[in-house]
Amino acid sequence: MQTSGRSAKPLEAIRLVEQAVRMCGVLPSTLGSEQLSNALIELRILLNSLSNRGLNLWCLVERVLPVSAGAGSVSLLPDVVEVKDVLWRSGVYAVPTSSTSTTDTLDALAPLNVSSVAARAPSYAVADYTLTLEASDDTVTWTPAGSALLPRVAAGDRIGLSSSLSLSKRYWRLTHALSVPDDELPLPPTALGAVPALLSVSFLSGSRDTVMSPMNRDSYAALPNKQFTALQTPNYFLDKQRDQIVLRLWPNPSSDGPQIIVWCQRHIQDALSLTERLDIPSRWQSAVLSGLAAALSLTLPKDTVSNERIQLLMQKAEADTQLAERGETDGSSTSLVPRIAAYTR
Repeated sequence: MQTSGRSAKPLEAIRLVEQAVRMCGVLPSTLGSEQLSNALIELRILLNSLSNRGLNLWCLVERVLPVSAGAGSVSLLPDVVEVKDVLWRSGVYAVPTSSTSTTDTLDALAPLNVSSVAARAPSYAVADYTLTLEASDDTVTWTPAGSALLPRVAAGDRIGLSSSLSLSKRYWRLTHALSVPDDELPLPPTALGAVPALLSVSFLSGSRDTVMSPMNRDSYAALPNKQFTALQTPNYFLDKQRDQIVLRLWPNPSSDGPQIIVWCQRHIQDALSLTERLDIPSRWQSAVLSGLAAALSLTLPKDTVSNERIQLLMQKAEADTQLAERGETDGSSTSLVPRIAAYTR
């Protein structure tokens, strides 16, 4: 018998809500607008809880951040929920030889293998940036070398991406496009239709990555000279603020050019409406469905769901989450490196 040839794809939020309500023993057709709005809120809370537990390995991303001479801190974009690894990338950096409002091009005069490119966001409304890196031998045929979607970038934020191309090319170019999120204020009339140029663009080649070591708050606070500078920054303190995570560097970098590579977990994207697809892989649909059903069983009108069904939904949600969690691994071996020291949270 012929099969469909297709695999499961993410469901729309409304389909997940309807099925969760059926698991509560309620017909979806009986739900009012207030209950549908509450279901969407519960769904967003559930997805955020997965991020807090570190279960969203599909949200693991690499971020490239340029450093500035004397700058003792680097802020991550607000979508980052947890930092996994931090590396110091040094090498030879070059600035663009020509630029337009949307494109920065480097003519290296000889074949060059660019490792990554970084920049600062211009003065502009909060926007989602799409960066694209390409390489060419003749400026006619361009080979893709990487792309990155960076959400909610504000003026002055550090952005960039690594190259996925392990070839030497003479010409390299970085293009960017942006869009304003729906929940942001409208752009001023003078900015409509205008895409501002990136600031401080730099291409880095001949790179060498060095693992940076985390410091606890006590060790960072006890530093007698937090303005001390050095050619390389081996340490950082992870400062989790309300709106974003800040890396406190020590020693401070003494020059422009190097970059910080951060492997981090971003938030699972919100479902802003019931018609949107969820930012989860198909292997997590059962766990999210069970978790949503358990949450809705507590928020539906009194006596709508029996206590026995609520207990069953709670047990099923926990079992499905554990089953999905056991499969959320990269399959590599685990190495333990003990570091015993006094630490105050």
